[in-house]
Amino acid sequence: MLLIKRAAAIVPALLSIMYASAQQSDSSQIRRKLDSLGSAMKSKGNSAISDAKKEVVSLSGIPGSTLKSGWNDIKYGVSAQLLPKTQLFQKGMSFKSQLPSLKTGYAYLKDASGSDTGVYAGLNHVFNYDVQAGVSFMQLPFNFAFSGYNDVYSFNNPSPEQLIKFNFDHKAYLEKIRKQVADKVNPDAVLAATTERIKAIRERYEQQLKQELQEMQQSYQKQYKLALEIPNGVTDLNTSDLQKLKSTMFAQADKTAYEQSVLRLQQHALKGEAGSDSSTIGDEAEVNKMETLKKMYEKVIQYKEKFTNNKIVKQLQSHLPFTPDKFKDYLKDPANLDKVVGEHAELSSLQRIFMSITKLDIGQNAVESGDFGMQQFVNSGINTEFKNKKASFGFIYGKNNTPNNFLQGGLMNGVSNEYSTVTGFKLGTGSGSPIDQSVSVNFYDYKNSYGQDLEDVAMRPAWNPSFARRDAVITLHTGLKTGSNQWNLDLSKSFGATGQGNGINESQKSDAYSKVFSNQGNSNYAGLISFDGEVLNSDLRVFVKKVGLGYNNPGNYLLRRGETQVGIGFGKKVLRNRINLKYATDFKQQVFDPAKRYVHQAFSNKLQVGYKIKGNNRVGLLYQRSDFNSKLFGDGSATGANSRWQADGAYTLRLGSRKLMNNLLVSRQHFDMPMLEDSSYKSNNTLVSYTATTLLKQSPLSLTLLLNKSDNKDYLFNTSMFSVESNYSYNVSSLVRLGSGIGYYSNTGWNRQLGCRQQISGTLMNRLDIDLELSYKKAVKVIREEMADQLFITAGMRMNF
Repeated sequence: MLLIKRAAAIVPALLSIMYASAQQSDSSQIRRKLDSLGSAMKSKGNSAISDAKKEVVSLSGIPGSTLKSGWNDIKYGVSAQLLPKTQLFQKGMSFKSQLPSLKTGYAYLKDASGSDTGVYAGLNHVFNYDVQAGVSFMQLPFNFAFSGYNDVYSFNNPSPEQLIKFNFDHKAYLEKIRKQVADKVNPDAVLAATTERIKAIRERYEQQLKQELQEMQQSYQKQYKLALEIPNGVTDLNTSDLQKLKSTMFAQADKTAYEQSVLRLQQHALKGEAGSDSSTIGDEAEVNKMETLKKMYEKVIQYKEKFTNNKIVKQLQSHLPFTPDKFKDYLKDPANLDKVVGEHAELSSLQRIFMSITKLDIGQNAVESGDFGMQQFVNSGINTEFKNKKASFGFIYGKNNTPNNFLQGGLMNGVSNEYSTVTGFKLGTGSGSPIDQSVSVNFYDYKNSYGQDLEDVAMRPAWNPSFARRDAVITLHTGLKTGSNQWNLDLSKSFGATGQGNGINESQKSDAYSKVFSNQGNSNYAGLISFDGEVLNSDLRVFVKKVGLGYNNPGNYLLRRGETQVGIGFGKKVLRNRINLKYATDFKQQVFDPAKRYVHQAFSNKLQVGYKIKGNNRVGLLYQRSDFNSKLFGDGSATGANSRWQADGAYTLRLGSRKLMNNLLVSRQHFDMPMLEDSSYKSNNTLVSYTATTLLKQSPLSLTLLLNKSDNKDYLFNTSMFSVESNYSYNVSSLVRLGSGIGYYSNTGWNRQLGCRQQISGTLMNRLDIDLELSYKKAVKVIREEMADQLFITAGMRMNF
């Protein structure tokens, strides 16, 4: 190591001479510098040789394997210190653009009954378009999209919905860096750092082991005034020869003397003699010496297992040695990639910052942020998150651009999503923390007023007016991952200005900022604790969720006020993974008022069994049942249930040289759903479906039979019906593909029809992809005019510039 240090001290001088040779042409000056350096090197070399001779004496007693390991550490350490950081990307202000793609679609629907006239006239013309492009600035990838469609819900709105968004592609950016690191960074340099991390962990365990062995040694020596040695090398957790380790540990113990001492002590005990004479104390010392050595050996084995099973050590050693494929696998972990880039690669400050920006969404984007965060919403604004090793930070601001949930939430939910704007902050732990913890605060402003035209706000957040106010939600999330097990705890509190008065006072509206941590106003709590992992070689998920009756989260209308839910599910594979078992159950109770006069309960069970026979042949069985009970004040209670049995299978038959792939499904379903005014919807149906597919000239030909027997004659999608349909997709050239189909459809209570379908897909000029489909059903027996003769025309186009 001394040689290496002195050689490393000379390297900067060599580099300066090489640099000077590139900057000037004065050979005499270069020669003088080389002569001066040569003298210095000779002097340092003589000194180093003298020191090396002294070191040989101490090294001669070290085993060859240890010397080899030490030399590898020196070699990798020197390479890690002397090699400069790798420049991953070219310096400068680079800008690249990806040619955009254009995708459009149009659908025309025609119902011969004439029901598409009047207020629904706009429904027979549905169109959409989507333009996407990618840009790269200083190797940072961004995606741009501009899309639009005519709003199906806004029948009187002549203007299409227009969605514009601009997003940073963090996943693509990390993949780009990962590829550059794998191609340019020397794995030996990374190996040196990796082995140093493993060595540091091992040395920490060895130090702890040494301390515990010394405590045992001192305890024995103090009690018996006799020496007990800790053999050299027993604390080396790299030792793999356990037999040699055991022999070394017990070399100072005499097994025969131990057995004789045990025998004499037993004889004394049987005679009831006190063990106070010197011979008895000597026997006790001999026995305890052996027992102490056994405990020492067990402690060594225990620490070896601790080191071997250490999560970080196992993860690092799984990639060693660094072959190209293993090096790429090592870099798949974002933490490893970040460490390698920080120690061995060079990025600009902006590029380094964007490695930690996990999200940057600008424009109209969907938001999904946890069980008590925002879900199922489109935000028109900005949503960004930053996360490094130490901390994470998130910020969101924007207008609500989500379709109104009035028809989706139904009577079971008192939470609406009609806020106007949202401002949110999130602060949490970084990627280096073993615990994922964060606290988020979202403020929702309501500014919707009466008098807006329907065509401007139909099915939008402002459809239902609300007085001006500000609501807020605070959520604390804690997540802990232990191996393959994930623990989560979420606690949330809502605060609204509604309970402070009429909500019109502007001071009450702004008060939500300061009072959000208090218990004033319309405040309540919600919580969730869950476990998702593996227990006894079985997948297990358990959760308990409670939403307070006064809890109001405008960012997540899927949370139902006053609901308590408990669920458990497990899965297990047996018989060499050929049988797959899954079971899940949950119980829900929702209370609608403080006096609990209106209560709804639901209990659900689901069992699935799958058996893989051979190849793609399989069978499956499913049973699902949900029971309902609603307690209505003054009207007693209403009960109901729905259940479903289903058996399905897939098997392949060989007809000569041709394969026939078959899929069969049989299902039995029962409905008994309570409704308003002491009524209920009841239905029983049995469904049989069979599909057979084979290849004709590498093109699939399929036949589908479907039979549904039901006691319902009104609801179109659950009546007795029979259909047979055949489809064939084939290529007519390398650029054009056709799909053709014919079928017969008989629906009890509705109509009997013959139908056909023709689809054409093609590519023009290697840039334009076109899809056109025409589907027509002609009634051969009209029972009801609705949906009798049906014509569907859809067209799609994608342009790649």
